[in-house]
Amino acid sequence: MPVPSTQVKLPTASELLFKMHERKISPALVVAETVFDNHKSATQAIKTLSQAALIMNFPDMITELGQAQVSVLSEDALEGVPQVKPVTREAVCSHSFWKARRD
Repeated sequence: MPVPSTQVKLPTASELLFKMHERKISPALVVAETVFDNHKSATQAIKTLSQAALIMNFPDMITELGQAQVSVLSEDALEGVPQVKPVTREAVCSHSFWKARRD
């Protein structure tokens, strides 16, 4: 006997954006707190939300999403750059220095 599946209705971008606007939730914060597989996924989510914000005439959200887009693009620009090892310098205690000179 087949097991009945439960269908989950996910909100559209417009429905999601409307609820965020209604509850005064920052779209930039939602994007920042979401884990994306890659920068393309983040860019697509921002683009979809931006289009909905434009259609719904939410200029404040368009601005925030534009700033989020800049952030995503700037992070991607550093993707291929190897991490730099911090410059360190060995510190010598003056007590150890003078003790070594006496010996």
